[in-house]
Order: sequence, then C-alpha cells, then structure tokens
Amino acid sequence: MATKERTKKAAKPTPEEKLCNELIELMEKGKNPWRKEWVSKNDGRHQNLITGNFYHGGNVALLEMYAMARDYEEALWLGANQGIKAGLTIKKGSKAVYITRPQLNAREVEGKDGKPKLDNDGNPVIAAWTSYKACAVFHVSCFEGEGLEEMKKKALGEEQVRNEEPKRLEDCENAAKAYHKQEKIETVWVGSRACYKPSKDQINMPERKLFDNSEALYATWYHEMVHSTGHESRLNRLKPASFGSSEYAKEELVAELGAFLICHRLQISSNTTNHAAYLNSWISSLRQDPKYLFKALGKATSAVNRILGSEVK
Repeated sequence: MATKERTKKAAKPTPEEKLCNELIELMEKGKNPWRKEWVSKNDGRHQNLITGNFYHGGNVALLEMYAMARDYEEALWLGANQGIKAGLTIKKGSKAVYITRPQLNAREVEGKDGKPKLDNDGNPVIAAWTSYKACAVFHVSCFEGEGLEEMKKKALGEEQVRNEEPKRLEDCENAAKAYHKQEKIETVWVGSRACYKPSKDQINMPERKLFDNSEALYATWYHEMVHSTGHESRLNRLKPASFGSSEYAKEELVAELGAFLICHRLQISSNTTNHAAYLNSWISSLRQDPKYLFKALGKATSAVNRILGSEVK
C-alpha cells in the first residue's frame, strides 16, 4: 500500500508541469505568454493585496504568465491564510499559482579537523546562501467576502499612470547606453536583422527608422542585450548552438523572459511580432523539461540585474 501511495504522489504534476501545460496551451493557439501590451491598472505591477508589497524579479514574469493563461485582470494576489485571516473565503474550484520565495540559509563552516572554523576574532565562520522555495498564492478574483472591494481600493490607491512617453523612452535609451559603456559593448545599426555576435561581442540592430514604434525597437534591442550577458566575460551562459536546436531554443527563452522583465521595469510594452518557429521550439523544450522554465527565469533575472542593476537589495 505504501508503495502505491508513493507512486501516486510521484505521478502528481509538479507546479512547473502545471504552469507549463497552461503555457503550452496558449502557445499552441499562437500566443506568446511573455509578450504583452502594457497594462495600466496598478501601474502594471503585481502586488500583494494584504501587505501592499510588490512582487519582483522572476515572480513578475510568473504572475504575468498565469494572468494571461487564466484571463486575470487585476494584478493583485494573496496567500490562502492571508485571505482567511482577513475574513475572506476562497471560491470553490479556485486554483493556486506558484511563485518562488527567497529563503536565507546559514551554517557554521567546519575545518579539516571537523571542528568549527574560526575567524581572526575567534568567532565561528558562517556560510550563508539563498535558496528559493515554491510558494502558493491566489489571484484576488478567487476570493469573496465582506470588505474585499475596499481592500482592493486600498491596495491600488489612486490608479497609477506611467511616465509620459518621452520620459520612458529616455530612460530606455539611457539604461542601454549605461550598459554598453559599463560592459564595453557596441551596437551596430545596419541591415535588417537583429542579432548578437559573441565572436565580436557586438549587437547588430536594423536601422531605427525600420521599426514600427520606439517600444518595439527597445524591446528588440534589450532582447539582444540579454543574449550579450551570456558572453564568457560576463555570465558565461552561451554555448555553441545551431538554429532550431534545443540549446538555441533555451537561450532564446532566456532572452525573451529577460526582455520582458526589462520592459516591465522600464514601463514599455514588450509586445512584438510572434514567430511560430520559436513558439514551437519552446513548446518542445518545455515538454521535455518543465523545470527549465524556472531555470530560464533564474538566468533571465541574473541577466536583467547585469543590465539594469538589481531591483531588490
């Protein structure tokens, strides 16, 4: 009996598999889950209903994917216990979403003799590191109860608006220039193809006038900048890969997610033309390894921090 129970538990879909299945359904319909027009509500930022805190890093992308897959509108979320303590109840049939929560770990370092290693002052040397644990939250629409609307109004405050377009585009240009100067990388504006060339450590972009609008230009440019973070002199992520290969698809996914996170922080749309070939390759990659979505998010977050600096200290 115990063996059967363990088998059942092992066969239960993981959070990664559940999310990937939802995303695959979207992509099979021709929709890219990490490219979306700007949402004006709540400044487009995902927020906890009870604490008012905003979600950061890869969790922004995860919540955006869930929202798109399930047609959620407001960018408000909360944990089950938070809702219950606030006097709310979860609607029957509601499904949780899974984000990652940082967890600080620490332990004393041991010497070769097995005893605690001491520093120059005689204190134990402590090794500390951060790990990430899956954490379930629900969209605000999954709850009901007295006072819910007032909680939403309080969390949202007055409707936030984006910076005026000239300011947003100026921020995009300045952030790009700062990254280029810091990393000593060059962008050449010529031809009709956007790509990053690792051998030259150079970004190639079509002439600016060929883009339909400035936001599409910056979304594409930052996609290539994310690729450039994988250079051996930076995050050392890039591997030789031919178009259509699994490695190529995985790197493209990192660049897509990274560009989405950058556009979100800079308050511009990340919605550009979808490529069916990319969607099909991502479907294949995620089916083979659902856990890669979270790995790609981690790599994308590191790339974003390299380009824009860390959002959270």
